[in-house]
Amino acid sequence: MDRLRSEHQSHCNRFQRPQAIPGVSVIQFLHQALAARKGIDLSVAELRLVTVGWMRRLGVDSSFIDRQLNEGFSADEKQRHEMLQMAILEPEMASTGGGIDIDIDIDIKAIAAQGIREARVDNPNMGVVLITNDLRLVDAVTSDDIHIHILIDGRIVASGGRDLAAQLEKNSDNALRTLSIGV
Repeated sequence: MDRLRSEHQSHCNRFQRPQAIPGVSVIQFLHQALAARKGIDLSVAELRLVTVGWMRRLGVDSSFIDRQLNEGFSADEKQRHEMLQMAILEPEMASTGGGIDIDIDIDIKAIAAQGIREARVDNPNMGVVLITNDLRLVDAVTSDDIHIHILIDGRIVASGGRDLAAQLEKNSDNALRTLSIGV
């Protein structure tokens, strides 16, 4: 159980449709999550100072901190909240994706890219699993140290670095399916 708890505490997941929790504010949620994640008990006032600094960096409105958790959040507010959690909780590994590139506004992709870049400034060893089909998002988020894995029908069919990203940008999905046969 300790190993499981340790692994859970070092990973930050994104949820496509996070549940609203009436009666729990964003700051209360972050306070409890930080205490569980790092075992430190900052006062709410201390956490508020840290959070407000991150909110400025991430372009989050200052009133956001006192809102009810996920209640009435727009798509961009959900994305900003995810990035705020990533910044405050400082996970060793963060995973994001799923809904951030299918039929959504380019601004939300920019929020995700900015949030990941900002969080990695203060937490440079944080790994990021970015699940996307948008190579522009990959380019906006990543450094030169990138490992790309292509999944088709639930199988990894190709792996590589920036060279694979460049190859993917030149090819259509049909070309990728042809590529996957030879792998």
